[in-house]
Amino acid sequence: MAVRNAIALKPRLLTIRRSYYEYHLKGRGPRPPAVPWITLRGYWIHRAGFSAGQRVKVLISDHSLTIVPA
Repeated sequence: MAVRNAIALKPRLLTIRRSYYEYHLKGRGPRPPAVPWITLRGYWIHRAGFSAGQRVKVLISDHSLTIVPA
């Protein structure tokens, strides 16, 4: 479970990368469209109260993603 941290952490700026699903076989028709891919890594995630192996839930709303403990 995430621990509430009284220390305010600064916002992080990330780049959404492009990726493709692995099921596409090379040379078998057109490549499927790219999908957005976000990777999160850093000590700041632990300082925000999350730990490795912990399950999280991603809440989705208009132009916004929020990560909370599952």
